[in-house]
Amino acid sequence: MVDKRESYFILSYLSINHALTHAALIAIAPLLPFIIESGLDISIDRGLLFAGISLLSYGLGSIPAGYLADRAGNFKVILLGVCLTTFSCLGLYFSSTQNEILLYLTILGFASALYHPPGLSLLSQSYKIGRGSAMGIHGAVGNFGQILTPIIAVLLAQVYFWQAFYLLLAIFAFFLTIGAVFFIMRKTEERIDEDISDKKEKKTENLENKNLEYKNKAKGIFTNTLANIMLLLAFTSLYYQGTIYILPTYIVNVLHASKETSGYLTSLLLGAGAIGSIIGGKLEEKFGIKRPLCILTAIALFSFIPITLHSFEFLTLGLVALGFAFFSTQPLTNSLIAEVSEKDVRGFYYGVTFLTRDGLGIIPLIIMGSVITSFGLGAAIYVSLVFAIFALVSTFFISEKV
Repeated sequence: MVDKRESYFILSYLSINHALTHAALIAIAPLLPFIIESGLDISIDRGLLFAGISLLSYGLGSIPAGYLADRAGNFKVILLGVCLTTFSCLGLYFSSTQNEILLYLTILGFASALYHPPGLSLLSQSYKIGRGSAMGIHGAVGNFGQILTPIIAVLLAQVYFWQAFYLLLAIFAFFLTIGAVFFIMRKTEERIDEDISDKKEKKTENLENKNLEYKNKAKGIFTNTLANIMLLLAFTSLYYQGTIYILPTYIVNVLHASKETSGYLTSLLLGAGAIGSIIGGKLEEKFGIKRPLCILTAIALFSFIPITLHSFEFLTLGLVALGFAFFSTQPLTNSLIAEVSEKDVRGFYYGVTFLTRDGLGIIPLIIMGSVITSFGLGAAIYVSLVFAIFALVSTFFISEKV
């Protein structure tokens, strides 16, 4: 078993890595107005497409990340992820063409995918008691990285150039890599995984039998329960990803606000989300999963109404409600996945669900680009509202047992 001190250490490192992952993924959103004006001939619909391809890479990478986490070990996959994050962020810093930007955004998406399945699998196994709170703290720290991203990215872009923030991320990722090597990898992967998972496998166990057992368990995850979870995550991703990536450009072009204001308002949404992550974990421990999930998704749906009114006051209210509600659901769905999955294939389970959760993010961004081109930025928010309606409906398919 993992002792309390070690579990705190694991939670701390994973949470910091979580902050980096989300900062790297979300950075393109507040920087998009600068990229459009950079002279690289990147329009808003093309910029959204680039962001969508990065999300698709992230989603597709989640499945092999989960498989590798189960087979090779969680920490090894996480270490590979921060190494690739360092490389791709440096690549973006030096990018000067559309093709280079697309290439390194794609690599960055894949690098980010190497964190979530092993990270959440490791965390869920480390906290059999207090799992909801641990998931909430983990989510809140991840949100903290997102909260700072719009403000810092916009500030650096105005003072220097839009790539400057990626240099900062590369430096941060490099130190996380060093930390992983010298502080986490000092304990062998086999030893950590055995402690966390309560495994008492003998070294003489036949490898072929282990592989066969894993394949059988992996095939067994494709059930109606998984289908219902994926349905919920799909529509949740569709309404959120579609909103967060157009939000800064929407604020600048529709509300005629400054780029700094767009950064502050985006950070406000994410700040409300940090609070929501902690509260969502507490709600799960007190009320279970389904009831809070339904209520919070309903709040997210109704938050789009004030956002569509094109007023600063109503927009602020809607963004706070949306951020709080959306991120409150994340510890709930993460705990839900842990509840219905076997620990031996949990990384793979998280990988499959993250493909749905984030890989499908390319769909709303393509739709948003088309809607913006045809009807303008103001109409794009209604697309997210429709997806939120379907997300609410999908919560009713989640089993009452959780």
